[in-house]
Amino acid sequence: YYCRKCFHESKYKFYWNKKELKDVLSYSGWHLIGALSVMIRNQGVNVLLNTFFNPIVNAGRAVAFQISHAVDSLSNNFFVAVKPQIYKYYAQSNFADLYSILNTSTKVCFYLILIIAVPVIVNTESILAFWLKDVPVYAVLFTQLSLINAIADSINGPAIAAALSTTKIKWFEIITGGLMILNLPLSYIVLRLGACPESTALISIALSVLTIVIRAFILENLIGLSKNEYLFKTCAPLIIVTFISII
Repeated sequence: YYCRKCFHESKYKFYWNKKELKDVLSYSGWHLIGALSVMIRNQGVNVLLNTFFNPIVNAGRAVAFQISHAVDSLSNNFFVAVKPQIYKYYAQSNFADLYSILNTSTKVCFYLILIIAVPVIVNTESILAFWLKDVPVYAVLFTQLSLINAIADSINGPAIAAALSTTKIKWFEIITGGLMILNLPLSYIVLRLGACPESTALISIALSVLTIVIRAFILENLIGLSKNEYLFKTCAPLIIVTFISII
């Protein structure tokens, strides 16, 4: 109403384009798989832990995710500013700048998480004792593992944005989303075999690392980014810096 009243050029018009509607629904539908896979990974494992253990274990995991989310938000806020640039460079077919910003933003997202996560991982017990007084069982271990998982996942944002910019996301979402959903059945199997609660976090970390490698192969097909360059020149140095930081 405001726009119609104040801007005369603003008008409503009924518009129907079957092809455009199909494209939009297809894109949003495949992207929904990625969103659901994250939810299944996190909330599905909560249900499993409640089934196999007592609620105290889930309380420890809840504390861990609260800390992980707080640390992760710093990287996400930076990435919000970078994402439009990635879309713009792909739309312009400016692949040199696209590869450059993908490389740089991946490193910055990773370091923003690392610079906070490593001190927290090393001092988790004393931090939780200061914050909570009565620390839930498994909270310390789950916090450390969740932060390690957050460090691995911090690499994902720029690569996902580059894939989404192509609009050819069907197999990208099916494969990467499918790997995340595997957390649930694999966690169920190991818990059924008598594994400890933290085994679910270890599975999540392993699948996150595997997803980084698989995503490199998909990106090479989608935007022409060399998987070797991405894995060995962008991701591998991050591992070296991480080990040095921990020391």
